[in-house]
Amino acid sequence: MKRENVMKLCMAVWGLVILAGCGGLPKVNSEPIFTTKYKTDDTSFRGAPVSKYSDAERRHLFIYHFEASPEVIFDDVVRLKGFAEIRWDDNGTGIEGPGKGTIRWVANMGKEIREELMEYDPPYMHFYQIDPEKSTFKFRLKNHIAVVTVESDGEEGSILSWRIYYDYIARPLTALKKPIFNTAIPKGLDGLVKIHGGTRLEP
Repeated sequence: MKRENVMKLCMAVWGLVILAGCGGLPKVNSEPIFTTKYKTDDTSFRGAPVSKYSDAERRHLFIYHFEASPEVIFDDVVRLKGFAEIRWDDNGTGIEGPGKGTIRWVANMGKEIREELMEYDPPYMHFYQIDPEKSTFKFRLKNHIAVVTVESDGEEGSILSWRIYYDYIARPLTALKKPIFNTAIPKGLDGLVKIHGGTRLEP
């Protein structure tokens, strides 16, 4: 190697050393970036189409990363741990606790919301549907279905997605008074973040 090339190489290396010492080198983000395998506009989950239960518009999408396994997160969410007091009704299935066809009665402000588990595939997915007519807590909505998916983050954690579909019964009155989903669900999921660690990815 020619003398002038050696000098240029030494100067380049010395320049990098100076930049590193001054914090001038670009920093590499060592934090992993977690993403869900599902697309925002997906309408079928593990072979179960949303259209089987509702043709309503998707109104809400919440995506969280948790530092706990899919098994743990799925069980916490289906049992609404930290969300609300619940009770189970086997609805003639003979199943104690959660299962396809069972009813989850959710306490809210002294009343109850009737939610039937329409699809149940632990620890990956469940669909539930609110029955406004049989709930004592009244909603001004129809054609409701919610889809909760849980997947591995590729390490030891989980990614949860919670989609909610429904139609308004009347507008603009109900548009001014948003259903409780925008507050109750993020509040409950934020509580699970405090328990297990993690972060909200969307919204």
